Parts: sequence; C-alpha cells; structure tokens
Amino acid sequence: MLILQWPMLVFARRTELWFEEGPGRHHSSYTIFIYGREKKNNYDACFTEQTTVLDLAKDMPELERNLHTGTRYEIKKAEQLNLDWKMSDCPTLSECKTMLIAYQAFARKKNISAMHRKRILNVCKSGNLCISVSSTKHGVLNTHVYLCDNQNALLLYSLPGGKNQDRDTELYANKFHHWKDVAYFKNMGFSRYDFGGINLEKLPGISNFKLSFGGKTETVYSYIYIHPAYRLWYKLYLKLLGR
Repeated sequence: MLILQWPMLVFARRTELWFEEGPGRHHSSYTIFIYGREKKNNYDACFTEQTTVLDLAKDMPELERNLHTGTRYEIKKAEQLNLDWKMSDCPTLSECKTMLIAYQAFARKKNISAMHRKRILNVCKSGNLCISVSSTKHGVLNTHVYLCDNQNALLLYSLPGGKNQDRDTELYANKFHHWKDVAYFKNMGFSRYDFGGINLEKLPGISNFKLSFGGKTETVYSYIYIHPAYRLWYKLYLKLLGR
C-alpha cells in the first residue's frame, strides 16, 4: 500500500491510498482509495474501471508464452534494432519536473488530461516513482512513468519521444519497452505489473495493445471518503466547478 498526503486548503488535507485492501480505516478530511480490488460500501463516491495485470510470480518463459503471437514476434523484431533501455528507480525532483513539463506539452497537443503535478511530485519525494526510457541513437522513443509500492508496479503515463520513426519501429519499440519493464519489476521482486486501465469502448487501440501481453483482466475500485465536517464544503466546491 502507498499513502500520499498534501494540503488541499489550510484546514483540509487530501490523502490518497493506493492498492489498499481491507476495511479502509485511514480517513483524513478528504481521502481517496485508489486501485483497490475490494468493493466497499458507505463512501461518498465510487468509481469502477477495468485494467489488465501480469502476474509476476510466473517465470519469464511462462509470461512469454502468454504473449499474443504478434506481440511476441514484434518484441523479437525490436531486439534486432539495437534499442537502448534504461530504468530510473529513484528519479530526482529535477528529473520529475522536466518529465512533467514534457508531458504537459504532449497533453496540450493531444488535448488529453495533464499529469497530476502534486501527485507526481509527492510520489517522487516518497521514492515510489520509477521512470523508464527507450531510445535509439536518434533520441528518445518513449518514456514510461510508474507508481510503485513493494508489490505493485502501475503504469501511470506513457510519453512518446517525438522523434520521427517509422511506424514499425514505434510499435516494436514500445512493446519491447514494456517487456523490459516487466522483466525489471519481476527481477526486483514485484508481484503485479498493472497496465493502468483499459477501456475497449472508448480506447480500443490502446486497450488491445495492453491486452496483447496476455494479462488477466480485473475490476478495480476507487473511492472518495469525505469527513462529515467537510461534506458541505465539498458540495459547494463541486457547485462552483459546475459539476
């Protein structure tokens, strides 16, 4: 389990609990339980999503056999491209801020949600952030950002490098990149590699890409608990936002 906290306002504190199992007794003024595998009751809001997870207790040959045939072939092809791969399991605050700037520019270009800056900086400070990079002699191909506790490696973001590569190289490289990440986390003793959510209806391409690694599809739950003293404030806050 990973716990992150930061002030929302002078009198309120936001707490995030990732991967928690059990009754959930860690309540502050505003608590979010994220990526739990148990459905809980009596919370102010509940969000359900699907994800796909690799069981890292399996050995690498078995994980490789579970790959879809095309994915296994493309990883083998990528191994012939002399790609470089590097994992930073303790990135500096400066490295995190540089990555944040790059992703925010990418998000604006693609009209997608930006990174949660406070979360990323808090995870970085806690030592629970990993960043992996794949590249060629021409530059960075892809960057993967992970949130990790002692068992779970969760893909938070994937950032293309912006270099002009042919489509095959991009496809092979990204699958090779994920496979190298999987091997790294397995070797470090992690038990789960989580691709960070799938949605076959809204994002079929990305979802099928993740599913091609042969993981198990799971339902995960996120909850919001608001201390009774702050519930009225929270409702007013949502009203101001027009929600």
